[in-house]
Amino acid sequence: MIRFDDVSLTYDKNQAPALEHVSFNIARGEFVFLVGASGSGKSSLMRLMTHEVAPTDGEIHVAGRELRNMPRRKVPSLRRDIGVVFQDFRLLENKTVEENVAFVLEILGRRRGAIRRAVPESLELVGLAEKAKRFPHELSGGEQQRVAIARAVVKQPAILLADEPTGNLDPANSDDVVGVLDRINRTSTTLVMATHDNSLVDRLQRRVLEMKDGRLVRDSTGGYRAEALEPDLGELGTRSAYRAAHGSHRLEETP
Repeated sequence: MIRFDDVSLTYDKNQAPALEHVSFNIARGEFVFLVGASGSGKSSLMRLMTHEVAPTDGEIHVAGRELRNMPRRKVPSLRRDIGVVFQDFRLLENKTVEENVAFVLEILGRRRGAIRRAVPESLELVGLAEKAKRFPHELSGGEQQRVAIARAVVKQPAILLADEPTGNLDPANSDDVVGVLDRINRTSTTLVMATHDNSLVDRLQRRVLEMKDGRLVRDSTGGYRAEALEPDLGELGTRSAYRAAHGSHRLEETP
């Protein structure tokens, strides 16, 4: 569903690369956490997935499409297969909950009947069917984020990218939002979630991709704290030795 093959990205030739030699494969229906410090390359990975930027080197395949040489006219088709959830919600304050969710389908030119059917289903999925007529300012932060999720999935994308969706929420609301994302993933939607919430990663025990200084340094399961048990590549030398010691997913070698 999402494949990066030896991908590098440089925004400015006078600066260090944002990404270097990143390779991984995410299968259809996976739930993957993307972790790492600010500036590690997480946002750049997501920008590449939506073809907001193109790689400097390497190949990217998303939803059956090769992105590096994709012409601009085909980008909208790609993005119809991808839903994106942001940390700051980005709701339209002058529109109700149902109008915010419907807005995406209106832009896509869907028929009114289809919109009337799809919006309630999406709000039901995130547990907000009873608040369809409310405005964003009448909702809690967690509820606003669930509206943003409903808006992202109402077009039934194959892939959902969630960029720090719990970053502005308290623990209780964070748990609610992650529960919604987990339900969406169980509908076979491929989900990639960038987060700094290490405890959340530990609780869900899903696959973890960790970025550091533009490189993929870990691809494993076992939660965030598993990092403490995993030595640097230099200590093991080879991918096969790492697998033998820890049984993790692919871990990219440094060149």
